[in-house]
Amino acid sequence: MNNVMICGQSVINDINFLKEAYRLEKLKWPYSRTLVDLHTLSYFIFRVLKKNNQRVPDRLSLTAIAAHFGLEREDDFHNALEDSILTAECLKRIYAIGDKMQISL
Repeated sequence: MNNVMICGQSVINDINFLKEAYRLEKLKWPYSRTLVDLHTLSYFIFRVLKKNNQRVPDRLSLTAIAAHFGLEREDDFHNALEDSILTAECLKRIYAIGDKMQISL
């Protein structure tokens, strides 16, 4: 199995599109079965932060998540490369929060 993961913001639709394209072209799926979704991780992390009386965004758009971390788009229009870089930066920040957390059950 390949160790290249697909990461993105609300990435499941992109994965479904790609999988169908690979199927139609009779190509083997070259990516890991693991995916990293910024939207899902943000939902969880921000829920935990809110329960700990920390400020969180009221929406889970890429713009809102990025703004929470002090990041912003250069322009107001969609730019896939810029969004990819912004998503990666947000994921790094969420992982950093996760690395600092201690959970007791």
